[in-house]
Order: sequence, then structure tokens, then C-alpha cells
Amino acid sequence: MLSSAYKKINTFVSDLSRTVGLFQGSGNFSRQPSLRSQLSNSSPIAENQVCPNFDALSIQCDRSLEKGVSCFDECNGGENASGAVAGADSGHGELVKTQHVGGNSKSEAKTHSQNQIILKDLSEKSVNLDQRMLEETIRINNLSKRIEEIDSRVEDSFADFSGRFCNGEYVWRIPYYSTECLEQQQRSGLVKHSPPFYTSQFGYKFCLRTNVSRKNNEYFLSLYTHIMQGENDEFLEWPFQGQITLSVLDVSNNPKKNHLTEVMASKPGLEAFNRSPDVRNIKGFGFTDFVNLSKILNPDSCYLRNDTLFIRTIIKAVPQYLMDNEHESVRI
Repeated sequence: MLSSAYKKINTFVSDLSRTVGLFQGSGNFSRQPSLRSQLSNSSPIAENQVCPNFDALSIQCDRSLEKGVSCFDECNGGENASGAVAGADSGHGELVKTQHVGGNSKSEAKTHSQNQIILKDLSEKSVNLDQRMLEETIRINNLSKRIEEIDSRVEDSFADFSGRFCNGEYVWRIPYYSTECLEQQQRSGLVKHSPPFYTSQFGYKFCLRTNVSRKNNEYFLSLYTHIMQGENDEFLEWPFQGQITLSVLDVSNNPKKNHLTEVMASKPGLEAFNRSPDVRNIKGFGFTDFVNLSKILNPDSCYLRNDTLFIRTIIKAVPQYLMDNEHESVRI
């Protein structure tokens, strides 16, 4: 029994020595004499001989065994510790890496937030700018309309002033006359009226009318006068009595002018000379075929300048006792 126990101890010590030798080869331990050598050198015992100090030896071997196992555990623990340290280092690296990635994410998030703020600010400024531009555009349009209205009023005021103080002699300028004639030819009944004018500052109020008439497959300029409601109608004598002169003016550079002129005397019996119940008397007095249009629209015509036609009228109020009732229209 002791012999088998001894063999087991020898086998364990041998395995332990072999294990210790492996650690010595790795440089972590210094080589020590094996427990078998120590036992052989200190107290050689025959295989079948019982060792008187076996109990003590067994205790020593157990302690040595415990010490060797402890050393082995420490060595393995060192490796495990190293692995743990390595794992800790690795975990620390992962933590640092995670912190770095997290830091980048925070930085990117901060940059994105700043960009969002900048874009929002730019968007608000753009909207404000668009709003201001729209307001300025509306303001400019309103100013343009007001300027047009003012220009129209100035023109009307100038025309009214000119007509009020022209003393019955008024020149009517018709721009783009060739276009006017073409429209009047295409649209039968299309007429054009002049601005109003007065025979004197406190006299009668008149206007002119033109249109195109067709006769024997030819087109003529029709020219008429119309009485209008005036500021002095309450104290003027009715029907109007006087003399009317109509002319299409020669605007060439020729010193000797060849104006186309017609002179007419009023006819008290005609409705055209009565006081007008409307703004303008619907009845006019004049000529249906004042002049052939071919004479005016001819390229060599002397009656157009820059496609503008000039018509002059002279209206003089004459008392009844000075009127020659037998005098009719006179062509000059």
C-alpha cells in the first residue's frame, strides 16, 4: 500500500517536475533539482523498504505539491492576468475608439446643427428680401400708375387750357393717321373726336369729329363740328350763329401753303346748332366728303408729317343782324 502510494507520489512529482521544466524553458522560473533527486540524495530508500519518516515526507511532499500547484496556478493566473490586462487594454482601446467615434458624432451633430441654424437664418432673410422686393414692386407699379394718371391729367389740363383760351381757333393733331384710316375703313362707323375748345373765354364749347366715308368705291375724310355742353350755356344766345372754317393744313416746307379749306355759315334751323342736352350734341355739321384720302395718304403728300395729320378750325360767333342769310357754304 505504501509502495503504491509512493509510486503515485513519484509519478505526480515527475509530472510536476516536467511542468516546472516547461516554465523554466520559457524563462519565467530558474531550474531547481527535482523532488525525486532531492529524495534520492537525502535518503535513498529501497523500493520495498518502508521509510521511517514517511509521514513527515508525505507531509513535505503534500506541501511541495501544494506549493507547485500554487506556483502553477500563479503562472496560469499570470497568463490569465496578462490576458485580462490585455483584454483590459483592448477594452480601453475600444472605449477610447468609441469615445473618439462618439466625439466625432457629437462634432458632426454640432456642425449640422450650426448649418441648420445658418440655413434657417438665410431662408428667413431670403423671405424677408422677397417680401421687400414684392412691396417695392407694388410701390413702383402704383407710382407708375399715378405718374400715368398725372400725365393724363396734365395733358387734359393743357388741352383744356389751350381749348379754353384759343378764341375759337384750334389745331387738332391726329398722330398715326394712316393707322386710324385703316381701322376706320375696316370698321364702318368708327369715329374720332377732338378735345373740346371754346370760341372765346366765355363763349361756346365745340369739338371736331372725323371718320372715313365711302363713295363711288373711293374713301373720303369726313369732317364735322359738334356743339358741347359748356360752362357759359346759361347766358349765351341759342341757337348758335356764326361762321365755321375747317382746314387740313399743308405741313410741307413749301413757302406757299396749299391748305384744304372749307368755310360754312351756321343754319339756325338745324338741330346741330341748338343747345346740347347731353355732353356732346349727337348732331354734327360739316362735310361727308371733305377730301379724298388718296390725296392725304399719298407718299408725296404735304398733309402728313411723321404720320400726323393737322386739322384747324376757326369758329366765330356772329350776331344775327350781321349774318347774311343767303350766304351758304363757300369753298376756297
